[in-house]
Amino acid sequence: MNKKQKKVLIRIIAAAFFVVVFSMLPVDGYLKFGLFMIPYFVISYDILKKAIKGIRNRQVFDENFLMSVATLAAFAIGDFAEAVGVMLFYRVGEVFEEIAVSRSRSQIMEAVDLRPEVVNLVKGDEVKSIPAQDAKVGDIILIRPGDRIPLDGKV
Repeated sequence: MNKKQKKVLIRIIAAAFFVVVFSMLPVDGYLKFGLFMIPYFVISYDILKKAIKGIRNRQVFDENFLMSVATLAAFAIGDFAEAVGVMLFYRVGEVFEEIAVSRSRSQIMEAVDLRPEVVNLVKGDEVKSIPAQDAKVGDIILIRPGDRIPLDGKV
């Protein structure tokens, strides 16, 4: 996990803790609303910020805008815990998505690094090893059994 992902994970844990604690308190009305706004802003301030930027850029219907509308509507009908819970699950999904994307990127880069850096150039009866980037169109290269093919071409 990178630094950003760890920071978001800490915010998720903190917001979840606040939701559990505030759900157990015997309060109602504006006090309950105010208490649940704390974990809501802890978990969603950057989502709200992206939603506002999307509205300014006339790209209204993205996931940030829709999540903001859904959670604010839950607040409007008085279901504060659900509003924060929806945002929590959304953020958990984002974290898992970021981790999966970063892992797949690293695996792709590892696969790219597996390509050979040299080719066996055939000139007459002689086979000479040269850097792959020095091979030219029309060159004949020797591929032995088990070798990785370093260039595009016809076999």
